[in-house]
Amino acid sequence: MAELDEKKQVLRGSATELRRGKTRVAPAHAIHGERPRFQIAWACPFCGRNTLRSFDTAGIAFVEQAVPDTSAEI
Repeated sequence: MAELDEKKQVLRGSATELRRGKTRVAPAHAIHGERPRFQIAWACPFCGRNTLRSFDTAGIAFVEQAVPDTSAEI
């Protein structure tokens, strides 16, 4: 998975190992982010392979994430 900003730059990437349900940080970057059809590439932290996936800008929806409330201290 990769989280993108409005300019299609990768903010963070991750990969999940389905058999064990573990999620790890995975270095990721966008290729040709200025184009309507672009790719996201990342290195899998589990197998070491480089993975490349293509996306079309028309299929992307940006969602504002809520900022966690840190005012309550435990």
